[in-house]
Amino acid sequence: MMDIRDIVTVTEQQEPDPDFPTVAFPNPEERGALDLAMKTADNLNRNLIIANDPDADRFAAAEKVSGSWFKFTGDQIGVLLASYLLDTLNAKGERAKPLAMICTAVSTNMLSKMAEIEGFYFEETLTGFKWLGNVARNLEDKGYEVPFAFEEALGYMFTKVCYDKDGVTAAMVFLAAEAKWRNEGLSPYTKLQELYKTYGYHENLNTYFVSPDPETTARLFSSIRNRPGSQRNMIGSFPVSRWRDMTSGSDSGTPDNVPLLPVDSSLQMLTVWSTRGVRLTLRASGTEPKVKIYIESCCDSREDAVSAVFDVFLAVLEDWIHPYAPSMTYTLTLYSSSGRVFMLD
Repeated sequence: MMDIRDIVTVTEQQEPDPDFPTVAFPNPEERGALDLAMKTADNLNRNLIIANDPDADRFAAAEKVSGSWFKFTGDQIGVLLASYLLDTLNAKGERAKPLAMICTAVSTNMLSKMAEIEGFYFEETLTGFKWLGNVARNLEDKGYEVPFAFEEALGYMFTKVCYDKDGVTAAMVFLAAEAKWRNEGLSPYTKLQELYKTYGYHENLNTYFVSPDPETTARLFSSIRNRPGSQRNMIGSFPVSRWRDMTSGSDSGTPDNVPLLPVDSSLQMLTVWSTRGVRLTLRASGTEPKVKIYIESCCDSREDAVSAVFDVFLAVLEDWIHPYAPSMTYTLTLYSSSGRVFMLD
C-alpha cells in the first residue's frame, strides 16, 4: 500500500450534498456519473479513476487507454480483484483450508473458468448479497476459505471485513492490486487482457427493457416458456443447449432437471445456454418496471465475442420481445463490455 499516494479528489464532489447536483443519478453504474472525474483527471494528466456511490457500497474504476477512458464493468473489476486475491493467497504458500469464490447467476462466467483452471471451488447464487453472504458463511462452515464474492452491479464482498457489498474495501484492494500490477509493468486494463488470454475472451452486453405494466412482463415470460419445442430449441440462428427456469424450477442441464439454485415461483428468471459460448439471462426486476437482460459470450477472439452478444440481442428482439411484448421499450444505443457501440434502427 506504500505505492498509493497523491490521490486527487473531484472538487465539485468532495463535500456531501443530498441533492447530488453534479450527476443525473448518483450511481457509478450510470453513464455520465464519472464525467467530472474524467475531466479532473484529464486536466491533471492522470490515467486512473476510482469512485464510490454515496453510501459507498458500490465501487467503479476507469482507466485512460489509448487516449480514451475505458470504464470497467462490474464483472471486469470482479475478475481483476479475484485474480489479485488468488495471486496474493498463492504467494503466501500452502493454505490450511481449500479456497472458494462465488458470484451471482447474472454475473460473468469467467470466475467459474478461473476456478476450473486454477483449482478452487466456485459456486453461483441468486442475485443479491443476502445470497452471497449466506452462501459464503455456509461454505466456511464446510471448511472453505471464502475471501471474495461479487455481483455484476459493481458490488464486491470481502468476508474478512463484512458479509455485504463494501465499496470502500473494494477501492483499497483495487489500489493495492494496481500498485502490484504497476510494479510488474501492467495496468488494470493490460492485466485484464492477460486474463482474457488465459481464461477466454468474455464479452458482456447487459441492458433492459422497460415494461408498461406487470401483466406485460408476465405475458412475456409465459409466452417464452410456452413456445413450441422446435422454437424453444433455437434463439434466432443460435441452437439452444440448455434451459434453466428459476420460476417453474426446471433445468435441462442437471441430472434430475431441477436447478441447483433455490427456486422462487415469484421470481421471473430464465437462463439459456447456446453455441458460440453464449449464455443469456432474462430477469424481471423486483423494484423497477424493467426486464433485465444479461448476455455473455466466451470466444477465442474479441471480435467473435462482440459479434455473438450483439447477434443474440437481435435474436431476442426478433423472437421474444417483438412478438410477445411489443409495447416494451428499450434504448437504441447498446454498449458492450469492451466499449463497442451498436446502434439499432
